[in-house]
Amino acid sequence: METDLFMLLDTNSRNILSILSIISEKNEWYTIHEISEKLNVVERTIQRYIIHLKDCIDQFNEGEEENDRLFLSYEKYKGVHLETPKGHGLHRFKQLVLEQDETFIMLRDIFFEEFQSVTKYAMEHYISESKVRKSVKKIRYYLKRYHLSLSNISFKIIGEEKQIRLLTYYVVWYGLKGHDWPFRQVSQNKVYEVIDSLDESLSMKLTRTQRKQLGYMLAINLFRMGKNHPIELEAHWQNYVDINRVMDEMPFLSLVFIKRRQELTAEIYFYMLLIQLRINVYQSKPFIKQTLEYHKLNGSDVYETTNHFVEKFHTELHPIPSEFYHSFFLTTFCTHLFCRMFRYVILTDDGCNNIREWQNKYTVLISQLHQIIDKLYIQTNNVLFLQRPFLMQKYMMLFSMIKPLTHFEPTIKVLIESDLPYLKKTLLENDIIKRYSGDYHIEFINTSDVTIDIILTNVPNVLKNKEYSNSVIHFFEYPMMLRDIEELDKVIQKIYTKNYLVET
Repeated sequence: METDLFMLLDTNSRNILSILSIISEKNEWYTIHEISEKLNVVERTIQRYIIHLKDCIDQFNEGEEENDRLFLSYEKYKGVHLETPKGHGLHRFKQLVLEQDETFIMLRDIFFEEFQSVTKYAMEHYISESKVRKSVKKIRYYLKRYHLSLSNISFKIIGEEKQIRLLTYYVVWYGLKGHDWPFRQVSQNKVYEVIDSLDESLSMKLTRTQRKQLGYMLAINLFRMGKNHPIELEAHWQNYVDINRVMDEMPFLSLVFIKRRQELTAEIYFYMLLIQLRINVYQSKPFIKQTLEYHKLNGSDVYETTNHFVEKFHTELHPIPSEFYHSFFLTTFCTHLFCRMFRYVILTDDGCNNIREWQNKYTVLISQLHQIIDKLYIQTNNVLFLQRPFLMQKYMMLFSMIKPLTHFEPTIKVLIESDLPYLKKTLLENDIIKRYSGDYHIEFINTSDVTIDIILTNVPNVLKNKEYSNSVIHFFEYPMMLRDIEELDKVIQKIYTKNYLVET
């Protein structure tokens, strides 16, 4: 979602956040030329944005405590340096850029049905009509990605109600991160009273953040109901939620949703399913037991497809260690439940979409997961397996619980030919594996009897050894300097490309 929202922002906001993302990576100076190349923007424009960024940071610092202030230094020929103390200033500053963006504010107003016409909105917010129309166009495109649209007359969002509520939550939560209460029409105290009662009834042991998240979800449901946008009950939900038990043990939910009985029941089903979706509330053994036993008793498709996937993963992809099995099953269960409730969504729980980044890096793993999804769809004929982009991200994160994502990728075999003591050599190997674990499958070889891709050496004479003629020899000094690491990056990338082309 943060990526999605980023693309929705105005040019100024996007550029400020892009530059901030670059210069906050390391505590060092960045030249204008470096930033220009990374963003593919001319240097003069980068200079203007950095001056604007500095003004924004200076203004931000006026209202912050010393530990949360940011310090940006800019010198024309040296570049720019950002100093970030230990506080939450950097995160808070990014949030403010998002919150103050005109298009994001407009999107929130549309979700809260506070946008009636272009002319009226332009006058009330002192924005030109052309700017409002441009932002509305971007918002229409944004909504279309989730199969939602915007009315040309009332400017209300059109589409499945459950999809609208989900996207409302994404936008409001990831836009505010819970530090504000944006629901003017809904009582904050009343909502949290309900959440606390739920927590007690279900023994969920909620953290403060989880409490806020469930509070936001409930507030959105109440707001949409108040605007006469009820949830439509779906038949298969009856296999997921023991509604009679909920109504008996949690009568306070009925008092919250004061509507016609049919709408009330659908709303309670929907909210209880939203709770079931959140893997982080499965800390309560009674809650886990009640939820899974009811799904199992009713033969829910979510429970059955979860068993099918876990079995296929274990037998055809990689064995699931017993210590991971419980969390593996629950995460898969929540993933499948989400896919049965919502469609056209490729964002993970943290609001991000990683599939584009991963699809060119972990090609073998992705191919094998695609095969499992195809087999399961043929076996079960369940539509949830049609939501491949969302499933792929979740399944890959499940795999990463057990093995690195690079596990099936072409192996880069490395031999360290050095005079280093055993412990120093082992530490160096561990450091290199850790550094490249997310990108490459590195394997250290202790013999020259197999084909070696890279020879790392601090002994110059190795360069003359004929048995290493087919290997790339990389000389280094211990401890490795930044220059050595940057050169090693290039060597590994070159070897990986060669291995990948051979494999494909």
